[in-house]
Amino acid sequence: MISCFYSVILSSLDFFLPVISVTKWSTDKPWVTPKFRELVISRQKAFLSGDLVRYHRLRNSTQRLAAKLRKSYFTSQVEQLHSSDPRQWWSKTKRILKREDPNPLVNLDYLGHPGQLPEYINDFFVSVSVHLPKVDSAILKTLNRRLLCRLRC
Repeated sequence: MISCFYSVILSSLDFFLPVISVTKWSTDKPWVTPKFRELVISRQKAFLSGDLVRYHRLRNSTQRLAAKLRKSYFTSQVEQLHSSDPRQWWSKTKRILKREDPNPLVNLDYLGHPGQLPEYINDFFVSVSVHLPKVDSAILKTLNRRLLCRLRC
């Protein structure tokens, strides 16, 4: 009885929901669908067979479908941004734009040994502030006393 039941269910599943194989390449854009891929393949076949009328029709269809899929993909991506916190918003925006995290030392013109980098940075800040007058130590003591008083009170 059970084997008959399973047989009917499995044959119905095979008929109504057949197993299909889908090839997805790692270089595919995220908006590429199997239907789009089939359209591209048929366009290429038309081109290789020399049927230019069919090729032009399929080329136009491919371009329209690509634009539509791209637009719907990015629209859905932007809609997801509205429901995320600012940190996720920026990380998703950077991912959509395919921006790499910038190297914080990219603008630093330093070709020396990495162990001497802190000294190089310190020298830079000293050179930037060399024109400023020195701070009077009496003023620092007064400011420190006021700060301590505020913290205690």
